[in-house]
Amino acid sequence: MDLKEKILFVIGNDFSQRAKAIDAFKKNIFRGDSALSGLFIFSALDLDPEKLKEAAFTLTLSGEKLLIIKDVDRLGQPEREFLKENLAAMAASGYLLFESAQGLDFFRGKKDKSGLFALLLQKARVLRAKDTPGPVNIDDFSLCLRRNDLSGALYAADTIFEDKSAAGLVPLMLGMLAGRAAYTRDAARKRKLLDFVWQADRGIKEKGFDPRVTIEALLVKMFKL
Repeated sequence: MDLKEKILFVIGNDFSQRAKAIDAFKKNIFRGDSALSGLFIFSALDLDPEKLKEAAFTLTLSGEKLLIIKDVDRLGQPEREFLKENLAAMAASGYLLFESAQGLDFFRGKKDKSGLFALLLQKARVLRAKDTPGPVNIDDFSLCLRRNDLSGALYAADTIFEDKSAAGLVPLMLGMLAGRAAYTRDAARKRKLLDFVWQADRGIKEKGFDPRVTIEALLVKMFKL
């Protein structure tokens, strides 16, 4: 089995190129609604090791499976060791996609005792986003919300707030988050999500909370609920 056909390693700090690469890889694997049961997405920012191990060898009804791990450069040592030891077995039961905003030089120079990064550079198909930052904007933030991509939304928000004029976008960002909450089917969960947004809005307007910190904290709370 050629692992390069089953494993994609998307690296580089151009957000839009990474997003396009992920979408293209998903479309080549899934047809129709098969992604509903066969897509597993993890972020090193809020990774549950037990859920990762469970998903690694889960069999899907459609027979198609894609496991995506975002921010792979931030994985803990135990998770890196698990992935390195089981990489071939996991690829045999599905497709794997590893993503990071770090560039090739980072992974070549990273002291990684697990050996995962060196193995990915050797065995996976490596796709490098261009080394100059892409134009991350409010549309990228909205796109990440629609994709349920926490790490991407945090990255987009963080990049947006680097611009001093971003304060004018805070009401729009809160509106997008409220809109995401409104589409939640479970009534009790919807109320909690909308309350999170209301509290954040009140904190920024009435208590002078830092918009950047507040929105990024709100993202984590909403995605984890």
